[in-house]
Amino acid sequence: MATIQPQADGDVHLVVDFGRELVGFLELELDAPAGATVDVNCFEGIDDTGIYWTWDCATASATSVATASSASARMCGGASVTSRSPSATTRAPCTCGQLSCLLSTYPVEERGRFQCSDALLTRIWQVAADTVRLCMLDTYVDCPAYEQVFWVGDARNSALVNAVAFGAFALSDRCWRLVGQSLSRHLDPLKPPVLQGRPHLTTDHVVSGWFSEIPMWTFLWIWSVWEHYWLSGDREALAAHYDAVAECLERALGFLNDRGLFDIPNVWNLVDWAAMDLPRTGEVTANAALLAAALQRAAGMGEALGRAEDAAVTAAMQNA
Repeated sequence: MATIQPQADGDVHLVVDFGRELVGFLELELDAPAGATVDVNCFEGIDDTGIYWTWDCATASATSVATASSASARMCGGASVTSRSPSATTRAPCTCGQLSCLLSTYPVEERGRFQCSDALLTRIWQVAADTVRLCMLDTYVDCPAYEQVFWVGDARNSALVNAVAFGAFALSDRCWRLVGQSLSRHLDPLKPPVLQGRPHLTTDHVVSGWFSEIPMWTFLWIWSVWEHYWLSGDREALAAHYDAVAECLERALGFLNDRGLFDIPNVWNLVDWAAMDLPRTGEVTANAALLAAALQRAAGMGEALGRAEDAAVTAAMQNA
């Protein structure tokens, strides 16, 4: 227990460095006088330059309670604890006990291991595995502090790390199924006017009412389905994903122009944050290359599932 004595000229601010990034529910044991307030604000990290705050993320406040808990999971590398007395005339000490974080991520086992003579490489492996674990919730998420969104392109990289570090293939399977479901025509009434008159590709983040498309990430989803099969050996999952992959590719091929190149109107032509000013409409070489590679992987899926006719058609489309 730590007793915080009130100060005549302001509040008392404590800084607690957890020494690592965490995602979970903060709990603070507290004994405070009536009217006193203790604010807890998470931050990402701290070094000699100061604190890296998680801007615009809400704080947790408590008043005179035995245990204060955050209402939702937070990402934090540490926490600042500020004790505020109700008034100058009623200042009394506040006693703080254990500050805990109840880890709240997808349950995993540490199945993968890496160690070598270079301590830095060994540490990089562990940081990478820990980072992906913190981005494994009910789906993969882009970051556990801010958006907490299942962006499809980000998830492909996370799934590859998960495969070698944890082998939690059920989460990847769930994510790739959700992406395929974003193709459903039952969603048509919810689509914006720009998509009412044409088929849409998979959405770039799921589940969402924002029907934004990033062709690169649609094609990387197809890559992910194929990689999931090779890494897990789950043929049933591949069969479950295959129809959505085939439907998606059929839609994509409908956007080939008279030059035989992929040319879809009004989409976000992101190429993994490369420093290029790409328009929302027109031919993009990266998209054409990724579509060809996606067709190649789809042909492999057809062969693996014994659907030779589908595989031959897909291969012919790719060659064309």
